[in-house]
Amino acid sequence: MHRISSVFLLLICIGILTNANPVRAQPVVIELFTSQGCGDAPPADQLIKRLSESDPDTVILTCHLQHFDRRGWVDTLGQSFCGDRQSDYYRAWNFTTMEAPQFVVNGFYDSNGLDEDALLQEIKTIQTDRKLIKIPVSIHGGNLNITLPETLLEQRADIWVFPFDRHHKVDILAGANEGTTMDYINVAKDMFKLHNWKGKGESVSYPLADIPVHGEGYMVFAQYERLSEIIGVGSVITGAAKTSDQP
Repeated sequence: MHRISSVFLLLICIGILTNANPVRAQPVVIELFTSQGCGDAPPADQLIKRLSESDPDTVILTCHLQHFDRRGWVDTLGQSFCGDRQSDYYRAWNFTTMEAPQFVVNGFYDSNGLDEDALLQEIKTIQTDRKLIKIPVSIHGGNLNITLPETLLEQRADIWVFPFDRHHKVDILAGANEGTTMDYINVAKDMFKLHNWKGKGESVSYPLADIPVHGEGYMVFAQYERLSEIIGVGSVITGAAKTSDQP
């Protein structure tokens, strides 16, 4: 993952309002950048869980940042690549201020969580204007197998793979959220770019033995180059969901 170091980053821990459950016409991809050490993050974490329950077809990936690890609690799920991915989004958008918690919808709409109604309205708009390509993903013969359908693309798309765990329950014992027990879903454990897709129908296989970090499943995004719009998604589950973590 290319690390962005030149952009000026100001970390802001922001709040989110929670009061509605949307009804979805078709799925969208929602990435949540969060942190156990951010006092404003729990409402966003709870919202993303409600969204997953209200529409199981919605694709959710939770990415835990390490920005707040110096505030009395080290995020037990924090990953450096999550900060890299958020930084690259900000570079692509020409933003200079990083926020947490933050939602990114289909790779091109971001919400700092201050207005849940605005977020849900934007999701509705995206559902009307965009349709995700379904990417079949399977595991067979010791390989992660991805089937890319023939598609007319506006530009080349990168194929990203995210090993993830479906569920982590964490008791937070210090910091801004001390005494809180949080349920996190679809937690990213690693990230790597597997392929560059030109829209041709093709099958891509990658040996599981070559994947350094494994999860309970693998999520696949087809995303226009330079972290632009996510145009396709697929996933496969490989193991039983985790129920509890001990820090």
